[in-house]
Amino acid sequence: MSRVRIIILTTLLAASLGTSAVSQTQATNLEHPDNLKVTHRLGCIALEKVRNSYTPADISRAVTKCAERGKFEQAIQLFFVYSVYGYYDQERMVDTSAGNAIGALNLKTFRTLSAGQREGMANAAQEFQDASGALFKGTCDLVEKLGPPSYEPIYMAAHGLKSFKIVGEKVEYLTPSELSELVKDVDAERLWIESLHEVNNCPR
Repeated sequence: MSRVRIIILTTLLAASLGTSAVSQTQATNLEHPDNLKVTHRLGCIALEKVRNSYTPADISRAVTKCAERGKFEQAIQLFFVYSVYGYYDQERMVDTSAGNAIGALNLKTFRTLSAGQREGMANAAQEFQDASGALFKGTCDLVEKLGPPSYEPIYMAAHGLKSFKIVGEKVEYLTPSELSELVKDVDAERLWIESLHEVNNCPR
């Protein structure tokens, strides 16, 4: 079973139950204002319209909009992009707790969908997992041309436990420039190969 299908089925189950450790944590803990912050408000767009300046938080909204319109194949393609970018961003985090942002984002993406829409997404995920199929190969080709993210993953750094500090009895949230310090320098070419080909199984 493909990584993307596992993620989708697990998230759909959590969304259908209406509970998750992620949502419970967010409800009881402090939340940075930039946590999962959207920087581009996208509707249901074609994969060809995605830019490498769009974060997973941006693309998540497009996934939901496509699923709501019954464009499940398109939604799965967009979900794949943000899964690839999400892994890339997780590997850039100094604060490993910040990587949980993708789990929270997955739940947010699917929790408003109806039962029929969730079923449509699960069926599209089934088709997508065929690594020899045109849908998977075509998606991989487009994502490879898109290239690695050009943005700084502040949306994710702001999700971690290091995104705030306690000063006396007050909570102080890190500024965007301070959050930037929680993003590691990486070998972009090597990490892109890992994210796209080794983890998400796109053919070379």
